Amino acid sequence: MIDRNIAPEDLVLEVPDSIGYLNRKGITCVVCGEPMVGTLESVSKEKGYSIQDIENIVTELIELKRAGINTDITVEELVHQVPESIEYLNRKGITCLTCGEPITNTLETLLKGLGYSDRDIESIVTELKGLA
Repeated sequence: MIDRNIAPEDLVLEVPDSIGYLNRKGITCVVCGEPMVGTLESVSKEKGYSIQDIENIVTELIELKRAGINTDITVEELVHQVPESIEYLNRKGITCLTCGEPITNTLETLLKGLGYSDRDIESIVTELKGLA
């Protein structure tokens, strides 16, 4: 879950695109190889950001995460980025999410294989974005 208390390392794992976003905000240690100690809030405060600025950053990072959820995402990536999606996907017929085998097909490919229409798939993607 993305909030101001998330560790930067966890954020980068959850939202890989956050690296460039944070760089543009002047929070650049994410790519230098040095581990960042603290939370998103603490490292942002070190760069002079206010609490309101940090809340805005959190909102933008959540939107960035949601933007990455689309028909081309692999189920493996989706489950990694949004663990809450496992139960939802199980209800949609994608049941082998915890067996240990990676699912490298795209969300669209798997859902079409289960008989979902393009319209159904777009609706599912919208619902998954709500879980992020």
